[in-house]
Amino acid sequence: MLTCPQMAAAAAPAPGEGKLDWIRLASGEWLAGRLKYMRNEDIEFDSDKLDVLHLKWEDVIELRCSRVLVYAFTEQRLATGPATMRDSVIRVQEEGQVREFRSEELLSIIEGKGSELDLWSGNFSLGFVARTGNTDQLDYNSLGFVRRDGAISRVDLRYAGNFGELEGARSINNQLGSTRIDLFLSRNLFVTPFALELYSDEFQNVALRTSASAGAGVYVIKKKGLEWFLQVGGGYLSTRYRSVIPGEDIEDTGASIIPLISLEWEPVKDLKLNVDYNSNISIPDVEKLFHHFVALLTVGNLKIVDLNTSITWDHVTQPKSSDDGTLPSKDDLRTAFGIGIEF
Repeated sequence: MLTCPQMAAAAAPAPGEGKLDWIRLASGEWLAGRLKYMRNEDIEFDSDKLDVLHLKWEDVIELRCSRVLVYAFTEQRLATGPATMRDSVIRVQEEGQVREFRSEELLSIIEGKGSELDLWSGNFSLGFVARTGNTDQLDYNSLGFVRRDGAISRVDLRYAGNFGELEGARSINNQLGSTRIDLFLSRNLFVTPFALELYSDEFQNVALRTSASAGAGVYVIKKKGLEWFLQVGGGYLSTRYRSVIPGEDIEDTGASIIPLISLEWEPVKDLKLNVDYNSNISIPDVEKLFHHFVALLTVGNLKIVDLNTSITWDHVTQPKSSDDGTLPSKDDLRTAFGIGIEF
């Protein structure tokens, strides 16, 4: 619903009254509807007449929410209840008292009485390449990503699997799974108290590589349509091989340093690029490096499914020979085209 500022101001109820949320834009226009969430400077607002809108937080100059929402501020402060914002001051009615905060201290807004499912989002994609004739080949990969956005926390779960057969014999078989928990200290600074990554690759002679770590990160850029953060962590790294030359150790263990770079870019609506890179640097033997890079380009707005293209690169600086003397290649580069769903 779009109305002139004078008419909307008269119609908008005080906090705790009415069923609609109201926001006023810098242009002076008011919107009535339901505020779904605010995170990373992005507001999702279900307008009473204009359906779901994505707006910039910097474009909102006044807010009237009659519903109970959770407001997360810097220094891990939370406030729950109906609220208003005017002149850059947010006032939350909580347990009969009014708490005031500066709008620039706001980190996120989530539904206070919504279901647990409202906090989860993610996507899943499947890609494949098939050839018949002189060469019979079938390769396919799957990518999965699930995220839980809390008021001051974020949980990420990721999975990538690549499988293939050539002339009836298995030629590709690797899987990567990871989980991480982030706690936001400010708009741009967060800590990761726990991260875990598991990796196996039959043809890299890796039975299981386990990395457990903790660290901290900072957003270099954090705005609507573009997020870029850097992180450094440290922890424990263990690599157990499928087989080794007699006399070699079947398992390597030790400390590691883990730098990570993540980029999410949406240059235009329904076109999204996700890029992630991380490496494991063994301590004290820094020459034992593991690199992982994945880029996923998604084209949306296709109703039920999305089209995507992914590029994955894995590199091992010192691969270990199997018991028959076979030395795996240092690099694996894969490109896949497929379809996906987002929720």
